[in-house]
Amino acid sequence: MTNLPPERNPVPGAQRLATRGARGGGSTGSAGGGGDASPIQLIVFDLDGTLIDTLEDIRSALNFALTHFELPLLSRESVMLNVGDGVDDLLRFALGDSGVPLEAFRAVYRDRYRSNIDGHSVLYPGVPEILFDLHSRSIPMAILTNKPEIPARRLADLFDISRYFEVIAGPDTYGVHK
Repeated sequence: MTNLPPERNPVPGAQRLATRGARGGGSTGSAGGGGDASPIQLIVFDLDGTLIDTLEDIRSALNFALTHFELPLLSRESVMLNVGDGVDDLLRFALGDSGVPLEAFRAVYRDRYRSNIDGHSVLYPGVPEILFDLHSRSIPMAILTNKPEIPARRLADLFDISRYFEVIAGPDTYGVHK
């Protein structure tokens, strides 16, 4: 966590969490487990591709939209190489120079994704144990994702991990992308 001024901090609640941890509002553990290491003030996780493997559900919704507009489908590898910078960048990649309006394509994609958000998604191995361990050591955690907040919370709830996080934020939460 960087010490950004509150007006530039992409997760305003994180500054409060970091301050609380630094003041000794509970045991926060040590960065390296050794005696003189700084306490961990906050751990921020991405959601997609870090805690939850959502690639197949993203690809499925993307290919559904591509089929709707009679465009060629994308392989898992192609989607994997182009995911991570926000949905619009992925959708622009998928559309290429097809001439299909981004807004229309986005609407079909989002409707499909929202109704099938967890059809193939899975927690990565070890995630529940890691989150439990960090939580048991009173280390504050947050999720900062390019996925909008409501679907991010829905996924975290579906996989029973939201209870570990003090903040779950998407680009719509604070008006900025990660």
